[in-house]
Amino acid sequence: MLPASLILGLTLLGFAAWLEWREQQESDPGPLFDAEYLSRRRRGRRAVHILLAASGLLILAAAVAGRGVLWAALWSAVCGLLILVLVIAIVDFWRTHRYFYRKLPELRQQMLHPDETGEDEPNKRDASPETSP
Repeated sequence: MLPASLILGLTLLGFAAWLEWREQQESDPGPLFDAEYLSRRRRGRRAVHILLAASGLLILAAAVAGRGVLWAALWSAVCGLLILVLVIAIVDFWRTHRYFYRKLPELRQQMLHPDETGEDEPNKRDASPETSP
């Protein structure tokens, strides 16, 4: 069981580190999202990354501890942390759904009437007639 626990723990640690690195490399999404929504989303994702890393560390500790009461307690904690990750994911889904439900009319307005938002169309030609020689 020790090799499997070591592989699983190290994989979870690596996955959490990769997710955090990828989140840091993410480019600016532009004006589509509000700053408050983005900060909440980043905080939620950071919490998930921390919980995944903690799960990896607990799995490694359980591997070192060996079978016994401590092993069972550590694996129970891992299960609890993973349930918490699922709860955070459901909350994030609900928050994103509500955000886009409120934001959708504004996005529709921008797409249907871009000239009212102050943006000029790049392919718009000058309205004045051209004179030919």
